[in-house]
Amino acid sequence: MVPYERIESVQSANVLFHFMKKKKYLTDILKRQGIVPRYCEEDMEYLGIKNVAVLQKCFCDLPIHKLGENIKIKLDDDTKKKLSKEAQNEIYEYNTHPDYYGTYGIAFAKEWCIKQNLQPVHYINKESDYIQEYKTIYKFIWNKDDVEDILCRDIINRLAYFKPLDGKMKRYISDQEIYIYKNFCDEQEWRYIPFEKDLQSVKKGAVVAKKRILDNIREINKELESEEYKDIWLKFKYDDIRYIIVPNRSDRIEIIDYINHILEIPENKKYILISKILVLDEIRKDW
Repeated sequence: MVPYERIESVQSANVLFHFMKKKKYLTDILKRQGIVPRYCEEDMEYLGIKNVAVLQKCFCDLPIHKLGENIKIKLDDDTKKKLSKEAQNEIYEYNTHPDYYGTYGIAFAKEWCIKQNLQPVHYINKESDYIQEYKTIYKFIWNKDDVEDILCRDIINRLAYFKPLDGKMKRYISDQEIYIYKNFCDEQEWRYIPFEKDLQSVKKGAVVAKKRILDNIREINKELESEEYKDIWLKFKYDDIRYIIVPNRSDRIEIIDYINHILEIPENKKYILISKILVLDEIRKDW
């Protein structure tokens, strides 16, 4: 058999970016050499399913020059009543992918990501026959006691990769919780869901709907950072990193200092890692 060789993308990127909101998250990832998945609640009411969380880490398949582009959104009437005109204008002005998910990032080659079990999200047309049939099958399995485990796992685990074509997203503006409406397809999302065998080894599920877990989701996500759960981390070598993203030049200096003084790696590898740092402010102006 001829070895598989991926055809390079033209309209999308050949790297996948993961963004985060705090510098500490980035330095923790670099020190740990692993990205820890966490349970995130997903809105699946369009499937008739409430209170679901997926164990995941999200990446975007966007070319670098697209990272600084604003996306289209809508605000509902309730949100407009909550916010001043100035606050509303701020939402529309600061409306790029990093504005939503964080201005610190790390990127890996798409070939590497494919080998690590990353999968493009399955964007769902809520009105399609396909999804109506899925809802029927899901309800059938949920209400039966004698369905084979392998079939139950398949139907439930598919939820880990479902996302509607468009919908609402939570944001915080001036400490107020609001919702914006956006086209999710523009995110070109991929997800890291740990391998099933690794999930079984740590006794975790990719998809959960248990109230006990949802009520304690922050504590459980913190627990996943411990070495006990390293089998489900997305582990990498420093050579696997394609880019490191920081918001501005001062952050670049701080990350360089971190690489030089904290990371215990050979000097030549430090230089290579430092060369991969890109500044988001410069990308927005120059790319």
